Amino acid sequence: MPVAYVDEHHISIGDNVQLCDGPRVHVHRTGQIENFRLMHHFIYDRFHRQYLLVGCVGEKSDELLKKLDAKYKLIMVGAGNAPRIYNQMEQFPIDIIANYGMQESAMVDGEFKIIRQDTAAPDKEYFNTTCQYLREKYGYAEYAGGHLEFHASGMVTFCLLGSGAKIEDKVVFDPDRSKRRVLYDEVCSLFPDYVVYIGGSSSFDFAPKQYNKYDSIMRYAAEHGYALEDILFVGDDFGDGGGDSHVRIKGMDYVQVEDYTKTPELLSFL
Repeated sequence: MPVAYVDEHHISIGDNVQLCDGPRVHVHRTGQIENFRLMHHFIYDRFHRQYLLVGCVGEKSDELLKKLDAKYKLIMVGAGNAPRIYNQMEQFPIDIIANYGMQESAMVDGEFKIIRQDTAAPDKEYFNTTCQYLREKYGYAEYAGGHLEFHASGMVTFCLLGSGAKIEDKVVFDPDRSKRRVLYDEVCSLFPDYVVYIGGSSSFDFAPKQYNKYDSIMRYAAEHGYALEDILFVGDDFGDGGGDSHVRIKGMDYVQVEDYTKTPELLSFL
């Protein structure tokens, strides 16, 4: 059965939509799943206070991480929040730059700790007025639920189909991002103080300009004594509007992963 990305919290397996904490790392069909296994212990999620039974696929990623960690300083940089990423990584002890740099966590005395949380207040009136203009110009005046989501961090989501749209409608809306790329340049020009990401399956995500993966990594590097030439970024979403795009645009060395099962081979030179 086909497996497809829906949004940051869902994938589709055949005709069924499932909750998922790691929607971008899936194979394209269920027949491509290799080495599925259940972990032999429960993982305690201290943030939701529950024990999790976790299944994994592919080669054991922690073996690759441990191998690299023995030679290099590793950090994880992501769009989601740090607790979510930490649990996705099976609680591997690593510094995490989360929410494109608005949040940072580290292991302190062997414990996972949020050590920084930035916030920024958006101009809600400008967002509402400008996004309504975009809706009317490009034919998205009808939508379900709210048309904007204002997050506690200050990030904003512009939901073209509306926050209340059905998952099955989101799945088929813009799988190759071509519909949103029609708007993308104008959206960027109207929000010059923000980074605009083509997010989820039917939305745009906004973060203050300095919160992108390149600048967030360089902030971390400056605080820990690293230079640009010391850094190699590994990611999968380098196209314009993608979460990793600033790494490419601003000239950081990177390795693009198109098939996560090939990651050990791609990094074998390290």
